[in-house]
Amino acid sequence: MKRIGGRYKAQTRSLSFTAESDIGEMIAALKLYTHELDIVVPELVNKSLDDLRTELKDRVTSEYNVSAKDVRSAMSIKKASKSRPRGAVSVYGGHIPLFDFAPDPSTRYKRIADRPEIGVSAQIKRGEARTMFAGSFIADMPSRGLGVYKRVGKDGGQVTHLTGPSIPQMVVESSNVSYIEDYVHRRFYQSLSLSMGQGHQGRIGFGK
Repeated sequence: MKRIGGRYKAQTRSLSFTAESDIGEMIAALKLYTHELDIVVPELVNKSLDDLRTELKDRVTSEYNVSAKDVRSAMSIKKASKSRPRGAVSVYGGHIPLFDFAPDPSTRYKRIADRPEIGVSAQIKRGEARTMFAGSFIADMPSRGLGVYKRVGKDGGQVTHLTGPSIPQMVVESSNVSYIEDYVHRRFYQSLSLSMGQGHQGRIGFGK
């Protein structure tokens, strides 16, 4: 692989991992497959990105209390092609409402006197102790709907909607760039070696 990189943009709440292959350099090194590589390599780049998306999803869902469906829906892949042997996995999404992390209690109390004084706890990470948010409570606000809220400000006159981490943040915290670089690099060349082996048997290509 010519370049594999990752970048996280907090401002745009997005994360992108890019895989790129220098086809010219590979063809020079593997002249036997000159006519096949310009077709096979984009397929291998795309397969590596598919594998990366699955790996990131598995790492996030094993650490955070979030569904695989939600993580996968936050990811998109920009496919590589023969004319553009470069693809990317992008992850988007804002902060997830704290109410989605199994709050306890989860009941909305109409009377303030009935609310637990200790606040609401949430299970953000799997296998770890619940996180307590002191002073928080469950409410159904006209602007935000049912969720976990907390009064803020000197006189408590403002109410803020509490949220947990975003899926891009989960990806960043559950994986490290060096691991991702190594993973994509390894998967790409494993697939390339397989295709080259198939070529020796009179055929070449991914998924044949």
